[in-house]
Amino acid sequence: MEVTVGTGVAAATWNIPKALLSHHSAYFHIACHGKFKEALENKVKLADCDPKLFQHFVQWIYFATTPGDLGSEDEIWDAFRLWALGDRLMATGFKNHMMKIVHEAHDWEDPYSCDFELEEVVWCAKNTTQDSQLRKWLIDTLALHWIHCDYIEEYKEVWVGALSEYADLLTALLCKMAGMRKDEDDDPETEPVAAYLEK
Repeated sequence: MEVTVGTGVAAATWNIPKALLSHHSAYFHIACHGKFKEALENKVKLADCDPKLFQHFVQWIYFATTPGDLGSEDEIWDAFRLWALGDRLMATGFKNHMMKIVHEAHDWEDPYSCDFELEEVVWCAKNTTQDSQLRKWLIDTLALHWIHCDYIEEYKEVWVGALSEYADLLTALLCKMAGMRKDEDDDPETEPVAAYLEK
């Protein structure tokens, strides 16, 4: 199957076996075997996808790995975007792989755990549904950060102002925080990653 991602000079094309695409992605299974022109022409175009991100998906379907720096502070943005790509492609295994990276990057047991950027949270608010596992993880983990981390408290008005445009997320976040309290004697604990993986 010929898969072209992006448009213009930035576009990139891969030739990937239908069986491999179909095995890892319900979207590609339909494109490869359905009664659509993609199946007949052996071509799929994803004009609004980023070829750089799609390359990570290609690496994963061939080798079950992605670049090791995706969980770093500089690369965590891509991990969010890759989870969303997996959601679009209906690639559950890929989404779970990315969720493990995202979860580990914000794990309280890691003293160098990434802080949330407001832009990250706004991006998730715009690009995830209310019932998505990434949204669930975001609300659970952000609530802990909000209660226990000074970096949010310092800019509390800015955060609340920005998130007020996403009432559903802000409401869910406030409801989650309502049942929490800051205890100086106990370290905060995130939910295990298994709570956010899909079957």
